[in-house]
Amino acid sequence: MKIKHNKKRNTAFLYESLIKEITKAILRNDKGTKTKVLKIIKENFTKGSPLRKELDLYNTLLESKNLNKDFAIRLMSEAKKDYQNLNRKEIFNQQTQLIKKINETFSKEVFANFISNYRDLASVGQFFQSSGVGPKKRLLIEDNLLTLITSKEKLDESQIKFHCFLFG
Repeated sequence: MKIKHNKKRNTAFLYESLIKEITKAILRNDKGTKTKVLKIIKENFTKGSPLRKELDLYNTLLESKNLNKDFAIRLMSEAKKDYQNLNRKEIFNQQTQLIKKINETFSKEVFANFISNYRDLASVGQFFQSSGVGPKKRLLIEDNLLTLITSKEKLDESQIKFHCFLFG
């Protein structure tokens, strides 16, 4: 069963797209682009900002692997509860501003960057936004995420180190 997902309204996808763009700029030794991307990241994902709070919830689930089923279910429940306490209107408005800034500063090509864990980002995004869907779809989404966070897959160390480099 296919479930629609708007990648531009997925905060983790926006963040990863910017990370890919800054990585490309570093590899090309393009200091101008690197500076612009870093400025956008710092403006939108500073500690305490709505997008950062949402990104942290995404990362709570995305960085969790090899959990036992009971703990994973509890973690998902707590993350969803925290997600529902976020100011959705404020996040939507900030996402809109961020998308506009990316389109004006760079191009829509940024959204075409290959994101290796896109499916995982989409799964978490669908899980967080599954409140308005029917029970069957919601359970399929939750089961998909449960499979993801109970899997034996290793974390991508380079992603974690780069995130720590940016935010300390």
